[in-house]
Amino acid sequence: MLENNDICSQTPARLRTIFQHAYELRRLLLSGNSFTTLQNEHAQAIFQHLTNLRYLDISHTNLPNDPQVLASMFGPLTNLRYLDLHQTKIPI
Repeated sequence: MLENNDICSQTPARLRTIFQHAYELRRLLLSGNSFTTLQNEHAQAIFQHLTNLRYLDISHTNLPNDPQVLASMFGPLTNLRYLDLHQTKIPI
């Protein structure tokens, strides 16, 4: 659980390695985190190593409502089965 943090305040280099060794992670709770400063070129870096992730809770976050950023961010999550987006600005 990494709830209620400001993950995107990390440097771009740190974002690329934050989950680097968590490739077997299947469930991740990130609700309440701030994603407002997320840039498109760094969006993919957050989840790039989480190819086995099946459950992601990013509710109560302020994800950018930019389709390119969201596509980059969620693109690596090829095994994702559940995505909690409630209380975000993303139209569901």
